[in-house]
Amino acid sequence: MAKKIEDKSFEKNLEELDGIITKIEQGELPLESMLVEYEKGMVISAQLTQQLEKAKAKLMLLGDGKLKELEMDE
Repeated sequence: MAKKIEDKSFEKNLEELDGIITKIEQGELPLESMLVEYEKGMVISAQLTQQLEKAKAKLMLLGDGKLKELEMDE
């Protein structure tokens, strides 16, 4: 996709991706529209991944002179 989607908050991107998934799952879109929505969804998914990676990097703590990951409950 040549167009760059504007930077949005993680929550806004997630909400938009959820809407796209819902539209596609309903199966009522013409094929061309479905492909356009799928492509948008893939771009947003990549942005979400990038946003998560940035957030993870911010959770690094300095300990014993070394960067150490903050342990999180999963």
